[in-house]
This record gives sequence, structure tokens and C-alpha cells, in this order.
Amino acid sequence: MTGPNRRRTAGLQLAQASTDSPVLIAGRDAVKRAEVHREMSEVMPAGTCFEEFDTFWEVLVRAPSSRMVILSGELDERPTESLLHTLRQRHPDRPLVSLEPEAPA
Repeated sequence: MTGPNRRRTAGLQLAQASTDSPVLIAGRDAVKRAEVHREMSEVMPAGTCFEEFDTFWEVLVRAPSSRMVILSGELDERPTESLLHTLRQRHPDRPLVSLEPEAPA
């Protein structure tokens, strides 16, 4: 297939792949990660794939192929804000969510 129709089809395939990508749940506390996983599986579409990580390097490796990243707390003794900053710099188009309350200014 060539021309504009090929491009539209390729775009649709890419969009589908992104919805099949996993949602990453990251945080040091395994119990908190599991709670977030349970809560998110109740609100996300059926069949959503989740992956849990407890180290920042794992998140950095998997983030490019993920649908979104949810931080349930600190990783590797790094504050959540620092993790968000690094992830935003490396993956500016990746949706990022922090469930940690913001530090007072």
C-alpha cells in the first residue's frame, strides 16, 4: 500500500500499539505499589497491562515503551520530585503521575 492511505494505516497501528503498552507503577514500597495496581485496574480499561518496579533504573529502561508512568513513592532513596524531573527530561511526551503529596514550598 502506498500514498496517503498507507500513512493513515501506519498511524492507526502505532496508536493501537501505544494503548497495548504497559502502565508502569514504580515505588519502593511493594504494598503501596500493589494497592495502586489494584485501584488502577478498577478504573483502567479491561486488559490494561501493568508492570511494577522498585528501582529507578528499571523505570528508565521501560519508560520509553510504556503507556504511562505512575510513581507511588520514592525510588532508590531519591525524592519523587527528582524522579519526575528526570523522567520529564528524558521522556517529555510520556504521561507521568505522582501519587506523593507535593513538598511544602
